Amino acid sequence: MEARWAIRAETRITLPMFRAFNWFTQFHSKYYRIYRALAAFLIPLLCVVLLITRFMPFGAGLTMFFALTFWFAHRKTNQAFEHTRTIFESGYTYEFSDEKLIARSEGAVSSDTQEILYDGLYKAFETADMFYLYIGPLQGYILPKASFTQGTADDLRALLREKLNKRFVVCW
Repeated sequence: MEARWAIRAETRITLPMFRAFNWFTQFHSKYYRIYRALAAFLIPLLCVVLLITRFMPFGAGLTMFFALTFWFAHRKTNQAFEHTRTIFESGYTYEFSDEKLIARSEGAVSSDTQEILYDGLYKAFETADMFYLYIGPLQGYILPKASFTQGTADDLRALLREKLNKRFVVCW
């Protein structure tokens, strides 16, 4: 029987891709929902109330605290990338067939091959220019749409819709 799907992509991870993946993961992770709710609505509201009332120094201090929290998260992403730069400078090849995804990394430090059945994929997201394929809540693969050497982004979207159903989400 001839294979229905034969999709292949090759890429290298860059700092902007790594940063976007980290922010996307945090934004879509259930582990960050409570913090996001507080940071996006309740804390700014509290800061405005404190600034308007007599507690102006406390409100300004709280505002600065949360601004520094976001700056610190951005800085930590850069540090994580620098710490693992040799891993991310590896070349990645993704091959999609009817039954599984094969992810290969080849670099100066290490090489690895993982075969993942589609039932083993935790979730997959498609953005305007990327696919994020998660193998766990916070761990996944970054696949730019411009990296296809066989097949297209439309082919991968159709494959993921068929194999993952509700675990595949289009975000654009």
